[in-house]
Amino acid sequence: MKVSTERREGYLYVRVTGDFSLDRAREACRAWSETDLAQAGRCVICDVTELRSFATADVPVMERFELGRAMVEALSPDIRLAIIETPEQFDPERFGETVMTNRGVMVRITTSLDDAMAWLAQWRQVSSAPAGEGR
Repeated sequence: MKVSTERREGYLYVRVTGDFSLDRAREACRAWSETDLAQAGRCVICDVTELRSFATADVPVMERFELGRAMVEALSPDIRLAIIETPEQFDPERFGETVMTNRGVMVRITTSLDDAMAWLAQWRQVSSAPAGEGR
């Protein structure tokens, strides 16, 4: 797996490519989570659409559970994480999203960059509102 990061306006864009393996995914998550996320507004878009062997049918539920848990362990709880998957990778039951949310990470898994950006923008609007407004 190869991970590249790019600081964009208001978020960190993480692109993951190559062949999926749980161990490499853990290492990759630790690597990009060490980036200075404060400059990215504590918001991350992680694009895994070019990750091979990561379709829902290819990755057992327990492996998805372990991946979600590993991401939570690597991330600060104040991060807002949007993950972009292909339709073949996307789990309509949102198991991975539930695993991470139940452990305190604000996460949205989607198949659309526009949806990911809109979700992060909504959070940024609320977090920048004066006390008592929009919360």
